[in-house]
Amino acid sequence: IVLGLNTDVNFDKTKIADYILYISEKLLSTQQEHKAIEYLKLGIEILPDNPGIYEKLAVIYHLNDEFDAAKDIYNSGLKEFPSNASLLLGRALLFIQTGDTAKACTDLQLSANQGDIDAINLLEEFCK
Repeated sequence: IVLGLNTDVNFDKTKIADYILYISEKLLSTQQEHKAIEYLKLGIEILPDNPGIYEKLAVIYHLNDEFDAAKDIYNSGLKEFPSNASLLLGRALLFIQTGDTAKACTDLQLSANQGDIDAINLLEEFCK
């Protein structure tokens, strides 16, 4: 709801989240990662109930080898959405890259239990 107008205006949260993700992609495509990160952080403040924004921000950190920041964002997202398959898979990939296979396998199993094909394949590859 936007206040301060003669009437309140309601915005669809899904459309706002889609727009935030769209703008972050545009910023990334023009090598403006810092701006994309700031935009996504703001997105989490505005829409803390959208797991896709957490995931996108964590992936950016992860791909830039900012593993502690990526882990913090994955953990924050999973605190809000403990069974989100995409966040679990992303954190598992981070754990694989940083050498924590036990934690990776736990997250892969949780994600695979929800039918995530990538998690199922990685579970077979790394955890058997």
